[in-house]
Amino acid sequence: MGVPKFQNIQIIPCRSEDFDRFATTNASKDSNPRGSIETQWQLIHKQSDGSPNLRCTPSDANPSDTIHPEGSAICCLGCVVSNVPVTDTLHELGMWLIEQAGLCGQPVTVFVMPDASGHRIRYYLIDHASRTVRWAKGDDMPSSLSAVESLRAQNMLCEDYWVHMENFPFPVPATTKDLVELKIVLAALAIDACTSDGSTSPFSPAQIHEFLNMLNTFSDNIGIFETYAIARLWCMIWHARVVNNFGTPQACLDRFTVLSEKPPVFTGQFAPWIKYFIAPNANAHLELCSRAWAGRIAYVSEWRNFKAKNELEWTQILCLGFPLL
Repeated sequence: MGVPKFQNIQIIPCRSEDFDRFATTNASKDSNPRGSIETQWQLIHKQSDGSPNLRCTPSDANPSDTIHPEGSAICCLGCVVSNVPVTDTLHELGMWLIEQAGLCGQPVTVFVMPDASGHRIRYYLIDHASRTVRWAKGDDMPSSLSAVESLRAQNMLCEDYWVHMENFPFPVPATTKDLVELKIVLAALAIDACTSDGSTSPFSPAQIHEFLNMLNTFSDNIGIFETYAIARLWCMIWHARVVNNFGTPQACLDRFTVLSEKPPVFTGQFAPWIKYFIAPNANAHLELCSRAWAGRIAYVSEWRNFKAKNELEWTQILCLGFPLL
């Protein structure tokens, strides 16, 4: 898709999960603090003569920009948001995308993410009224969605909406309706978990009780921190629905063991030999990766990455110790 003013720039639809709000911060390893800040705020520009200049510096930051509860930058200009300063050119592009999607006058947020070369800009539109993700007319949805059946895609789009709200709890906050519905859903999940051995709740009743106590402290004046907390819980709920309703491999019944509890002892047939030849470390990895403990991890990306890391380490240990068995 092209815009007359952006003929040399490729505009690509993406999903909210394609954005990693920690990527820019993690990439900044400069020992000079000022250098790190400059790296964080650096933006794209086109090298061709006569093409729109999308380069920004920290001094170009909009007064409405703010900091995410976890420390990353949230940049916005009007209804256009990004992890980099939003120039007038990017804002103009965002407004054009809203027009192309037929969402003028609607509560909409546009996310734009230029790449390092300035040749491509990825984007998606957030429809706050429907709590879903959209794209401009003429754009196909990303392949990760178009390849699945429609009902699952709808669930994934609902999850993507809350992923965006978790990443960008500003400038559009969650509503009191979002908060009230979250409390109702959490209460239903607690009852489900208490009355069914096959519950698909991503939380234990004890966890839900703690969450509700925290949510009850929120007032009607919902700000950036409250929005982040609300979105975080909605993300986990929608992810659990996607995982369980469509039979993905991550789904399993035991989800109530939490990180603070000691993992159950591994009882595999090779456990005594592995512990004897490879010392206690091997057994620790087996405990961390045991099914009863790992089932709970499927619902949060950080925990899934943690599980994958431990499984990789265990595989390496097993390969090293195999000649001794």
